[in-house]
Amino acid sequence: MSVAVFLAIPSRAFPQAATRAPVSGTRAASLVIRNATIVDGNGTPASGPGDIVIRGNRIAEIVWLDPVALKAGSARRPTAETEIDATGKYVLPGLINGHAHVQDERGGIPQPLDYELKLWLASGITSVREVGADNLANLITLRGRSARGEVASPRIFVYARFGAPPSPRTPAAARARVQELKRVGADGIKSVGIDRDLMTAMLDEAKKTGLRVAHHAGVEETNAWDDIRLGTTSIEHWYGIPDAALKDGVQGFPASYN
Repeated sequence: MSVAVFLAIPSRAFPQAATRAPVSGTRAASLVIRNATIVDGNGTPASGPGDIVIRGNRIAEIVWLDPVALKAGSARRPTAETEIDATGKYVLPGLINGHAHVQDERGGIPQPLDYELKLWLASGITSVREVGADNLANLITLRGRSARGEVASPRIFVYARFGAPPSPRTPAAARARVQELKRVGADGIKSVGIDRDLMTAMLDEAKKTGLRVAHHAGVEETNAWDDIRLGTTSIEHWYGIPDAALKDGVQGFPASYN
């Protein structure tokens, strides 16, 4: 089980001489989060209190605490070099941002990358899916640095832009683009404004290469029915869904509408 732990409220160190408080930006070899009320993300009620033991980057053990044994001083308490006291606090699985954009500016105003990554972490987001990377090579490099622990960052999944120039114009070119994106290491593909023949070829090739596809559905030839029929992984935004609900898939505006 991978570690994805978010304390909803800042914690203080559990007072015990043999251990120390966590140090920001430093991964402890072993960590125990004590007295936590745990939400496991399965839809079941929160449970606790319990001690969560983390070794390296894995949850090694959860020890549920018996209040009677705690009061008597006979409860089994796991040890670690670092401790956090989560008494009265909730521990949640890490959150996933399924539609994210890693950007170094907004509206022409610089936005430090370090700030953006740490803002996600501070919000409890431990994984992001970057859908539509402006600079694919840079993001793949950042993904690797994050995986190696060289930068404080959520886990990053990179979806490359299918229509990046030169945009594919034929089914053969669509298949070649998918193969190219697989070769450079993309985790998935983001498509925008795609015609049906290109979408068919792209999704067929994506299935063969094991790449998932996110479709920014807009006012275009394809809509949600095409996504369903061809096996798109996810629809980004909701354009095209109302059109797909119409009997013939087209809004019948009268000629005088304009």
